[in-house]
Formats: sequence, C-alpha cells, structure tokens
Amino acid sequence: MSDIIVKQVTNKKELKKFVKFVIKLYKGCPYYVPTIYGDEMKLLDKKSNGYIKHACEQALFLTYMDNKVVGRIQAIIPTDANKKSHQKRVRFSRFDCINNQEVANALFDAASEYGKSKGMTEIVGPLGFSDTEREGLLIEGFDQLGTYDEQYNYSYYQSLIENYGFVKDVDWIEFKLKIDENKSKEMLKFYDRIMKHNKVHMVPKMSNKQLIKNYADAFFKMIDVCYGDLYGTYDFSKETKQHLLNSFSMFITYENWKGILDENNNLVGFAMWMPSISKPLLHTNGDICNPITLIKLLHAIKHPKVFDFLLCGIDPKYQGKGLDIVYLKESYDLWHKYNLDHFETNLNLENNSAILAEWSRYEREQNKRRRAFVKPIINK
Repeated sequence: MSDIIVKQVTNKKELKKFVKFVIKLYKGCPYYVPTIYGDEMKLLDKKSNGYIKHACEQALFLTYMDNKVVGRIQAIIPTDANKKSHQKRVRFSRFDCINNQEVANALFDAASEYGKSKGMTEIVGPLGFSDTEREGLLIEGFDQLGTYDEQYNYSYYQSLIENYGFVKDVDWIEFKLKIDENKSKEMLKFYDRIMKHNKVHMVPKMSNKQLIKNYADAFFKMIDVCYGDLYGTYDFSKETKQHLLNSFSMFITYENWKGILDENNNLVGFAMWMPSISKPLLHTNGDICNPITLIKLLHAIKHPKVFDFLLCGIDPKYQGKGLDIVYLKESYDLWHKYNLDHFETNLNLENNSAILAEWSRYEREQNKRRRAFVKPIINK
C-alpha cells in the first residue's frame, strides 16, 4: 500500500484543496448538497471568521496517497463552549475521506494530537464552530436529499469512525412535515384567543434592513436563553453574531423570520425558516456565479416547494402558554401560499421532548438520524 502522508493546511492553495476535495469525493452523488465555495473559503479563513478570531481555534489537515488528496479533517478547540461545559474537548468537523481505515485513522490521529497539544482530553464530532453549523454524522437516511444547513455523508463513514474507537455521544433526528388540514383548522380556532390572553402580537411587516436593525440583538439574546442548555451550545460574542448576520442576511426577511412581541414590544418568541435551495445547488460544485445556477436559485427562493426550518424559540416566561401555535399558524399560511410539498425540520436532539411534541401537530415522517461521537484522547 502507498504511504499515507498527513499535512496541515498552512496557505490558501492548500485551503482550496481542502474545500474542493469534498466536491470531487461526492461528484455524481444525487443527495449531496455542497456548501457555497466562496462562503466556505471565508468560513475557514481566520481573517474573516469571527469564530476563529474570538471563540475557537482550528487546524485543518489533508491526507495524501500517491500525491493525491484522499481525506481531510478540521480540528476545532471550542474555547467558549469548553468553558461553559467545563470540558476539555477538541471537535472534529469536515471529516471526509475515501473508504480506507488507515486514511481515516491518520486523520483522527492528527486531530487528536492537535487537541492534546492544546490540553484537550476528549475528541468529539462531527461538530462545527457552533450549533449553527453543519453537525452530526448521517447514520440513517442515505437516500434523502440533504438540506443546505446540513451535511450529507456516505454510509461507510460510521464504520471508519467506530473502528477508531469512537462511541455515541448524542443523536439528532429529522422529519419531513406536512400540514394536517383537519388538525390544523381545529387548533387554529384558538389562535386569536391565545394571542389576546397572553397580550402578545406579531412583529409588523418591515424591510429586511429594519428587521435586523430593530430585532437582531433581541433575537440573539433569545437564542442564548432558549438554546443555552442544549448540547454543544454557547453564548455568541459580538463578533460571532455579526458573522452569522452576514451569512444569513439574505434570508432574514419578513416572510422567513417571524417575531412575537409582548405588550411592551419586547421580543418573546421567534421562528426562522428558509426556502430550500438544495436542488439548485446540486451538481454546482458550490459555484453560484454561473448565470443558470443563479436563475435556479432565485426561482427556488421566489417559488419554493419546500421550506427548511432553522430556529424557533419562546421566552421561558411564556412557555407552556400556547404561543407555539404561532409556528403552526405561520407554516399553515406558507403551505397554502406556495402549495408546498413539505417542510424539513433539520436537526432535533432525540431527547428534546418540547420540539418533538411541536412536530406532532403535523403529518410527520422521520427521515434522517445523525450522531455525534466521542472518544478519550489516549497518550501513545
């Protein structure tokens, strides 16, 4: 067998190889949705990434055989997350390689050694810089089209990871949702009464710019409150908030982001989704500069058939008071406005009973399962 060489990415030329390798590996795969190449390059560049500057450290590694790239891995020291959880974990992300155990072992060795050099005692993943990144290894649902917010992977990855000694840390499950007309109509009879009883109202219609200006700070505070106890999360710094706003600004519209206000116009709940852009991105190699791709993207955004759920939350003071009916009301309106085929939930922790109960209001089909794995870093 040819020698396996591991190299740390140290310049832009190697970073391009790191980003482009996965495109080559999944060429022709009908379920893999690539990241946008330019966005991925910026995300992995410490000069433009708020996470690397203020919340994390990272190292990128490539493996070579016969002078060809055959694998990659990202190692992340999530400084803020580790402080919050009182753990010493290095995360691995962007693990992709050919079906070769020795190549996989070399990648995990490199990530583990990097973590050990920083004082870490465990390696865990796939997990990104934060909970807003692609995370979890697909272990069920290999015949399902990925969403833009998640990562598709070949089925052999699980064996490569488990054979290295990793075990389950946590699972996420995902659903396809459809509106149940009878159930929805019956429940929505109480919408006005619930809103009036709680003395709340919806954020009025306004421009994207005004939404961000008026509610961005409150939105992030609400995320910290609602998601603070969930697996792998941590509070966003000023810089990481700006990074996220830059990444999602085109999708923060009145239709895609809904806010609930109390009688003093304080934000007490929100829901965020986006039209699916998975199909237009298939087979594009992450390049959206092609005019045909741009036309397809714009068509998918203006005439969607699928919506992807991204985030939702309600202030703890208002939880259990029926305000989650807003999600059903807004999704019901979207369903009929666009004659949608279905919604995609993206990742839900398997023990998150609140969100799983929310999806019981719909016709639902569990279509994917993802897993994060963990392993002690052992001195060799």
